Amino acid sequence: MTVRDGDTVDSITRSADGTAVTLLMIEDRAFDGSRQQVEQVVAKVNTYLRFIQTGQIHRELPDTLGRELRVRLVCQQAPEDELMVTALRSAGGMFARHSVDFGVDVLPPELVNGAG
Repeated sequence: MTVRDGDTVDSITRSADGTAVTLLMIEDRAFDGSRQQVEQVVAKVNTYLRFIQTGQIHRELPDTLGRELRVRLVCQQAPEDELMVTALRSAGGMFARHSVDFGVDVLPPELVNGAG
């Protein structure tokens, strides 16, 4: 699963010490500056927000209750296009309102393509 699969959570990991849960969004394509890619990322962000806001994450994964929640966009290059950067900055603000840490993790392509 990747950002192109807008209605799904791509991957969920737990920290080794069990204190944090990270929801991963996988973008396996290079950022191309297209409006379509930005819209797909925004749709994915909205899916993750609903998953958290509605409490669905805790109903489906009760062990996440009381854990620090993080969301990471995992990609192979840092987003530089103004529209994408603005969308991700906005996403960070929305997640922060729910006490969820949001960030972008840039990894080598071979790791990104194997992350989903």
